[in-house]
Amino acid sequence: MDEFMTLRLLDRMKSVFERSGVDYPAMRLILKAKLTMDRRRVPSHFTQANRKEDSGESNYFMKSLGLYALMGLVMVPFLFIGSSWMVQMSIVFSLLLFLLTSTFISDFSSVLLDTRDRTLLAVRPVNRATLHMARAVHVMIYMSLMTAATAAAPLLVSLFTRGIPFALLFAAELVLADLLILVLTALLYLLVLQWFDGEKLKDLINMVQILLSVGIMVGYQLVSRAFVLVPLGLSFAPAWWSLLLPPLWFGAPFGWLLQGEEQPYLPVLSAMALFVPAAALLLYLRCMPAFERHLVKLASHAAPARRARTAAGWASALLCRTREEKAFFRFAYRMMGTEREFKLHVYPSLGFSLVFPLIFPLQNALSDGWSDMKAGSGYYTMYFCAMLIPTLIVMLGHSGSYKGAWIYGAVPMRDHGAIYKGTLKAALTKLLLPLFLLEGLLFTAVYGLRILPHLAAVLLTLCLYAVLCYRVLMNGLPFSAPFTEAKNGAWKALVMLLLLAAFAGVHWLSTLFTGGLYLYLVLLLGANFLAWSALGKKPPAAASAAGDGVGTGAG
Repeated sequence: MDEFMTLRLLDRMKSVFERSGVDYPAMRLILKAKLTMDRRRVPSHFTQANRKEDSGESNYFMKSLGLYALMGLVMVPFLFIGSSWMVQMSIVFSLLLFLLTSTFISDFSSVLLDTRDRTLLAVRPVNRATLHMARAVHVMIYMSLMTAATAAAPLLVSLFTRGIPFALLFAAELVLADLLILVLTALLYLLVLQWFDGEKLKDLINMVQILLSVGIMVGYQLVSRAFVLVPLGLSFAPAWWSLLLPPLWFGAPFGWLLQGEEQPYLPVLSAMALFVPAAALLLYLRCMPAFERHLVKLASHAAPARRARTAAGWASALLCRTREEKAFFRFAYRMMGTEREFKLHVYPSLGFSLVFPLIFPLQNALSDGWSDMKAGSGYYTMYFCAMLIPTLIVMLGHSGSYKGAWIYGAVPMRDHGAIYKGTLKAALTKLLLPLFLLEGLLFTAVYGLRILPHLAAVLLTLCLYAVLCYRVLMNGLPFSAPFTEAKNGAWKALVMLLLLAAFAGVHWLSTLFTGGLYLYLVLLLGANFLAWSALGKKPPAAASAAGDGVGTGAG
């Protein structure tokens, strides 16, 4: 087994760990095992098109760092906006915190909430200090590599354009930003772990992920509102809520310490950049033993709630025509409710789909006034609800219990297409429909009843779009492949997003003619009927993979 560079660096700090009561050889062995497993764990955004040709030692996480570095290039132009270093770095840290936190939520929760340490190691002669330190160091290694890749481009550019002091301050604040992200996420999970257990706990953790995703987007909008446009660029407009925005904390020291700005709020914001992460870290260290104790609750499994079974039964009776389709509707509905890894991949997208439709109308209200916004056509942003659909469709083909896919070949069915129709209807009913109804109620309250035909057009478009995505993005039978083989199909998803934009354009064009919107509704009804009827047959991608999926499960 190859030696890791990070472990060789840790060897130089051996005495520090030992003085804190850590059994360093045991901790090093645990970390070596964890890092080896990380080589084989595939980030959710990383496609595995050639996985079958790769060797078992392919380091997928290290390969994904290149993508992080590419995303970091987006931040470089903001280093040259205006003349205020505080404004520039506040925008850079806003983007950086968004990228790191969203990646942390989607890919890192499984590491932070790993229960294997307690199951496998707590019964061995390994003291708790060693276990706790191994987890903390593993987390910091992961975060440090991800941050270094993401911030490499702006850090190097700042080194050559602003000098060594600027780059050193940037690097120090990256460490503080990592601490803030890690500690706040862990403390939020600890609050949930404190009061709940079993499946309810897992559902609440997924809700925390949605709230974090929404909070990231709302915070990003607040940061953009903290600056005003002036002839030479952007200028900071201080307000009381500025103290609540971490990007401004990390941007303030550049203006205060390096550029010599003397505004009274800069020392306060700069102090928060140092003391808030430090205080959060101390709190996390005090709470770490409790966090480890409560993690065992994640291993408990509760029976599906009776209310969930009843909801699935009612919905299947209303939306499904055949007995087979109803059965697979209920099956898929329960699978999505019990698959924790499915939720970890899909729920962040659900959070973004919830907040994106609201961002642009709110921006118009802040800039043009509430009355002008209500008279406008901001309800077209309802199409952003469809951001959830590609991720949802891709993940429908995967499961932690994929070996049970042999059941598809064992069940006698008259209508083989019931698998696809029942599964897709369950996915739309469980995740997309509640989201659409919530957004629809909010938009109706703002824009009035006049938008009801438009909402009907959006809903019919989303149903049609879901079928098209299912045919293009779904490979194989539902829940028949492991999550490690999930493929993004980024170029296919991009094409589907362009198709969604085309639907929105046709919707807008239909309103230019008298009665055009209602004619468009009729056309959408007919298109949905044809698309859902065609889904009763095997999709082209699934037809070739069906045999492989059943075979895999049987093995």
